[in-house]
Amino acid sequence: MIMSKVKEYYDDLSRYLCYLLRHDPEGLHMDEYGYVSTMDLIEHVNTCSKFRIDEKMLRRIVKYDEKQRYTVKNSFKGKIIKCNQGHSIPWVKMELSTDIAPPDELYHGSTLNNYITIDRVGSIKRMKRNAIHLTGDISMAWKSAKRWKNETPIVLVIDAKQMMEDGYKFGATENGVWCIVDGPRYEIPTQYIKGLEDKEKSICKGFEVVIDESYLTPGNQRLLAYIVDEFDELKTYAIEIKQKYTDVDLDFKYTLGATIKDMISFLDNKYHLTFDTKKAIAKRIKDAYEKYEKGHD
Repeated sequence: MIMSKVKEYYDDLSRYLCYLLRHDPEGLHMDEYGYVSTMDLIEHVNTCSKFRIDEKMLRRIVKYDEKQRYTVKNSFKGKIIKCNQGHSIPWVKMELSTDIAPPDELYHGSTLNNYITIDRVGSIKRMKRNAIHLTGDISMAWKSAKRWKNETPIVLVIDAKQMMEDGYKFGATENGVWCIVDGPRYEIPTQYIKGLEDKEKSICKGFEVVIDESYLTPGNQRLLAYIVDEFDELKTYAIEIKQKYTDVDLDFKYTLGATIKDMISFLDNKYHLTFDTKKAIAKRIKDAYEKYEKGHD
């Protein structure tokens, strides 16, 4: 109970810090990139709010913030702090790295009600913020989507590759949030929404495929394909490869494409899979089958 109260206090304090640094510095001196003096911030919180904070508490909030919202650095005036993104203060400039390209897919956390509005108006808009926030990490997008209470969270899949081809340019903040820095528009037309995730799924990488022929007998002609995750644990489920035969010789090759499709569909219901991950899994299934086939020439 005590730990719960402490966490609640820190969460409320962090929200207040975000309000100061993103929306209203309440008289604090803020530079063009949104930085304020950490000492001035601490003094302001202690004298102008219901909260109390010291340097140790501030360091803790910065270090353990799950979205890594804050950046602290040294300046000639001492330590300064800012929020990395989310500003509604119009003159604050975001510090964005533009020397790397974004992933082919980016994600935007939202809600079902918001999506209905997005679909009606034809684009994702910045609203009061200086930029639309996108991420290459779908788990972070889900955290963003779930921050609205009593709403149905969803994640929109954005075709960043096509946007780049159409002239959009992206930049990334220190904590990996992607924003549009140049392009035809500073909003995202719905034509670039390539998918909608309405169920949060596990993220599992490094799939391997094991072909098991132990069931392959004249009376039980089938192979089993087991999926192995990145921890090298054999999953408890298995996918049966059902085959048809034209004669007494086993012919698996012509059903391989359908098998790959079925297996990926099965995994896609359980895990979040990017397009590149799906391609990699398909290749592993194909390689595993070809290895099996080579051993039975």
